[in-house]
Amino acid sequence: MSPHNAVIIALASAVVLAILLSFAVPRLYPRETPVRFDSVREAALAAAQLREFRLPAPAAVVEEPAELEVAGVGVPASRVRLVWECPSPVYSEDHGAWLLGANGTHAWIESRVYVKDEGGVLRVYFFAKEGGRAVRLSYRIRELLASFTAKGGAVVFDGEEVYRF
Repeated sequence: MSPHNAVIIALASAVVLAILLSFAVPRLYPRETPVRFDSVREAALAAAQLREFRLPAPAAVVEEPAELEVAGVGVPASRVRLVWECPSPVYSEDHGAWLLGANGTHAWIESRVYVKDEGGVLRVYFFAKEGGRAVRLSYRIRELLASFTAKGGAVVFDGEEVYRF
């Protein structure tokens, strides 16, 4: 076998090996399919109804402190954001207790407060996180009892008045 033939066979083998590896490597490390924006929007609608449900895909959970005032009385609170990598339009939609947002590369749902006026009792619900990733949205109620009389007050969450009584 001449040296030229050996070089040609070696190059042909390298090309065939490269082609085979280009098909095999993606199968060894499957790529996660990105979440569809419509799925995140459906999650925002379900969250706004305060339903417990499985998220469209695992979400990163971010919690930030928030300012909550009820009739001028400060209450320690938080804001929770569930974030997905998701091709999406730049978008924002208010669903009451939850906001849907997107910036083109990520989509998220972000908590606000939920106010329920029962006549003599005003219930204000806010959300906190448990863990750094979530696959399911569920709720647990922990009461922070505060008793006072107020007339003509407001519920203010992060500087925005969300309810007046």
